Amino acid sequence: MSPDAIPPDANLKPVLNPAGVATFRSMDRSGKGLFVGRVIKAYLADSPKQMANAKDALATKNPQALRLAAHTMKSASATIGADGLAAICRDIESQAIQGQLDGVDVKLAEASSLLEQVMAELQELQGRESVI
Repeated sequence: MSPDAIPPDANLKPVLNPAGVATFRSMDRSGKGLFVGRVIKAYLADSPKQMANAKDALATKNPQALRLAAHTMKSASATIGADGLAAICRDIESQAIQGQLDGVDVKLAEASSLLEQVMAELQELQGRESVI
């Protein structure tokens, strides 16, 4: 299988950009997937925590904490090729910077659903390629 081929699940729209994943993989100088494995493992461990932080920040109407969580998820998601999730997080971050929290609950629900799909694809990728 080519490094940038991520076969989509028949029931899900792929959430990882194959070109983004290929770029991400090209950063692994070991050629053994060690860097990729570490980053995927960190993403899988940290992203649910950041999502929980974002939800808590919204519930307590704390735009600074919301901005930080959204920024962290945006950057991490962009790194691994989850462009759609990164875009939603960018929107949430922008709203938090402006202190405008109206409608963020809908965006967070969408981001949460997309995060589950991203994590499933990463776990599948991780298992298929034994990158860890």
